[in-house]
Amino acid sequence: MVARAVLWRAVVDVSGARRRCAQGSHTDYIYISHGHHDHLHPGTLKGFRRDTVILVAQSSNMAGFIRDMGFTVTEVGDEAIALGSEGVSYRIIPTYSDDTLMAISDGREVCLNINDALHSAPAAIQETVATRLKALYPVIDYVFCGYGTASHFPNCYVIPGKDNAATAAHRQAYFNRQWARLIERLAPRFGFPFAADVVFLEEDLQWANEPMHNAERPTDAFRELFPQSTVSVVDIAPGYVIENGVTRNAELRRPLSIDQLRANLAGQIARANRHGSVTDGAIDEVARLLQDVLDRHRDYLLG
Repeated sequence: MVARAVLWRAVVDVSGARRRCAQGSHTDYIYISHGHHDHLHPGTLKGFRRDTVILVAQSSNMAGFIRDMGFTVTEVGDEAIALGSEGVSYRIIPTYSDDTLMAISDGREVCLNINDALHSAPAAIQETVATRLKALYPVIDYVFCGYGTASHFPNCYVIPGKDNAATAAHRQAYFNRQWARLIERLAPRFGFPFAADVVFLEEDLQWANEPMHNAERPTDAFRELFPQSTVSVVDIAPGYVIENGVTRNAELRRPLSIDQLRANLAGQIARANRHGSVTDGAIDEVARLLQDVLDRHRDYLLG
């Protein structure tokens, strides 16, 4: 489905993007869901040809910045828009906190790219958006939905007696169930955990990688919560290919190994753990920013 419409988050590594360009492959379109740095990454975009069209929501404020990089930007509302000349249409739907999702169809199949637009949203927002999606697309074939946690709360706090690994696993389990409930609500033919294999490279946080990724997978949570569901949930890895409902290359996710991670990413780990010296000016700037936040929110904090 979706002939030549290559739509994915601009979150791949820069070297990978440049390697694809060097090999002669060409991406026609890139959808950027929102402006967070793990979605809108200038270094990654620089690896793509400037005749690649960038798709963003009309409600976003990203267009000017991306145009300044030399790209053509199409700002899209939530009405269906033709994409190319091969019968493909799509729409970008605002969800929560400036995030968006994309629905795309070739007239035969429907694919939703939810990324991280809903699994961390309030339940009322989830239900409102899901109801609209089911009204627009009664039959959904593929849903790609995030399941990750964007923060390390409450393990960012040192609390005597807290089991950090168990806390990390418990927090991840919450988002796994958010993913599972969204997949069940949308009832696609296939549900895919998506775009959440983030790892910590800092030495003092690497302990969190294995409990976050290996304690429980979102597909496990789905099967536990909805054992009678007819949805096929697949824990995909890079290289997985599905076409017309048939898996062409079953590349599935494997448990994360910290030893393998350290071997494969030795250079990146070394870079992530290099720290510059702290100056009095930097400390003063942080103190000023903190004081500014306290001043602006004083009434709220006192209330």
